[in-house]
Amino acid sequence: LETAIAEVQKLQKQWYVAIPGSRREERELWKAFRQACDQVFDCRRLQQEAVQQEFQANLAQKIALCEQVEAQANLTGEDLKAASSRIKKLQEAFRKIGPIPKKTNDAIDKRLETACKQVAVQRQMQLAVEQRSQLDLLKEKVALCLLLEKGPVDGDNVATTQTSWET
Repeated sequence: LETAIAEVQKLQKQWYVAIPGSRREERELWKAFRQACDQVFDCRRLQQEAVQQEFQANLAQKIALCEQVEAQANLTGEDLKAASSRIKKLQEAFRKIGPIPKKTNDAIDKRLETACKQVAVQRQMQLAVEQRSQLDLLKEKVALCLLLEKGPVDGDNVATTQTSWET
């Protein structure tokens, strides 16, 4: 198509009336020539529109994947723990999507990166809370051990200690 367009443009530059004739005949020839040229340019326009539609469809897919990653940051508990494997799959799908408009490329890549970082931050915060909870529980058990090591414990204290230990 590009070769055809270059050839049409070359022919347009070379156009001149080779045989003197009436103005009407010249206009009819020019009109026929112009219609043939326009068909070539219309093919290029249709091709460009198809490419733009594909780019927009690809962009919509990437935006949807970004939204899915962003939603992972709102998860908690076991769902958040499992998010990293889902994110890897979403990132892989993101990379497999075809080209998008150049002006949006950097922004959409940044959006995905930011969303992935946000999920990682949420996961780290959850781990910190869990570790703090485990440390608090460990402190309580150490205190119970120290209480038992101090000496004789009556029946009520043993029951309370046992109940505290099991929680």
